[in-house]
Amino acid sequence: MTTPLVAKLYLDRVKNRLLAGLEFQYENIVINPLEAKAVPTGHMLVRDTEKEKEILSLMEDSSFAKTEGGYILHNEELEYEFLYYMVPKLKKLAGIYATTAVRNRLAPRKTAPKIRVKVKRDRMNWLEFKFDMDGIPEREVHELLSALQEQRKYYRLQSGSLLSLETKEIQEIQRFLRNSQADHIDFAKGLALPMDQCLDLLDHIDSSEVFRIEKSFRELLASLRQPGSLSFEIPDNLAAILRDYQKEGYRWMKTLAHYGFGGILADDMGLGKTIQSIAFIQSILPAIREHDSPALIVCPSSLTYNWLAEFRKFTPSIHAVVLDGNKKQRQALQKDFRETDVIIISYPLLRRDIQWFEKKAFSVVFFDEAQNFKNPVTQTARAVKKIDAAHRFALSGTPIENSIEELWSIYHVVFPQLFLGLKDYSQLTRKTIARRIGPFMLRRVKEDVLAELPAKMESRESIELLPEQKSFMLPIWPN
Repeated sequence: MTTPLVAKLYLDRVKNRLLAGLEFQYENIVINPLEAKAVPTGHMLVRDTEKEKEILSLMEDSSFAKTEGGYILHNEELEYEFLYYMVPKLKKLAGIYATTAVRNRLAPRKTAPKIRVKVKRDRMNWLEFKFDMDGIPEREVHELLSALQEQRKYYRLQSGSLLSLETKEIQEIQRFLRNSQADHIDFAKGLALPMDQCLDLLDHIDSSEVFRIEKSFRELLASLRQPGSLSFEIPDNLAAILRDYQKEGYRWMKTLAHYGFGGILADDMGLGKTIQSIAFIQSILPAIREHDSPALIVCPSSLTYNWLAEFRKFTPSIHAVVLDGNKKQRQALQKDFRETDVIIISYPLLRRDIQWFEKKAFSVVFFDEAQNFKNPVTQTARAVKKIDAAHRFALSGTPIENSIEELWSIYHVVFPQLFLGLKDYSQLTRKTIARRIGPFMLRRVKEDVLAELPAKMESRESIELLPEQKSFMLPIWPN
């Protein structure tokens, strides 16, 4: 009868040497494959030669030197490769019996490096990253990061343990350094980056084991995901007019502007995207006048005077002007640039006057019906990209999130840091895109806010036709 093979590998470290002993056991018969002893007579033994060869092959590939009764290895790099790569394979074939010295040779996963993330104290729109690792003194961080930069496979800690630099955590740190174009030495001291360069962190920061999130950054994430956690006063003249969901939209825009981000307000048609935008402009009116930097509204030709009427209705103190008419008339209006709070212009006229507009600095720009530049290669798309504004928002009542390419084109104008080029963007999954844009798009449909909308009112009026109108009516013939 075939007796199952029980293979055992014994590991020990003595005087910086890794020692290994191998046994093949068939019930009460123990065989050392490196000894030339014969198997005791009187036994009918069927050996598992295939499994024995597989184990011996792994030991052979590990570059051990053979002794009379075992193996010996005196090379740190080969020892690391054996413990990190070969032992997991051998565990599937043999029992591993290692001394404490061997078990402590590889640094445990709990000592894996981390990246500590917090909001920079003196600049709210910057993040501070610091390399951190439990049990390693700060003076050793530089050496470890140098090993990373040299793309070494491992780093020997002062304790003598070998820290693998091939783990997924280390690879994630390397990817972060590569994407941020940060120097390893700067990383050791503490790395500060503009927040808009770190937006890919939002894709996986909650699930990543590498990033150690501090309170200040958690508060930032909460304020982005739940607009309203930061306190922004509603302008007094609009507090009684805005509905609750419109106040939320106003605070959402203020939150993004606070951190230097742009976004898309994609509420359903009829939910008041215009009044929410006007509230934002009203809130920054003192800064507009102090810096002679007006707000800019770009919209379809049919809506320019609608915007003007809304300003005059809700905020008559704001000096809003429609830039319209022929070239000479528009140039006359442009001369009063610094005395104007808000400039309203259509997309076609913006294209014509783009050489004048691209030389001006605006406090904020709102692109109404932003689907007008959903195609990134059009003249309109090229023109709106040239606008210089401290804050940028797009308005659209259509569900633009259903079209991936159109979405990229709009964000490329209002918040270009959110995504890379169209080629890289096209390789992202829909789930990743949705997670990335989550804090930077606000969309409510009528069903979401029905409780706040006024009751539907219908009225019917009869009007007498003029004689000229009656003459166009066809006679009604009897059947």
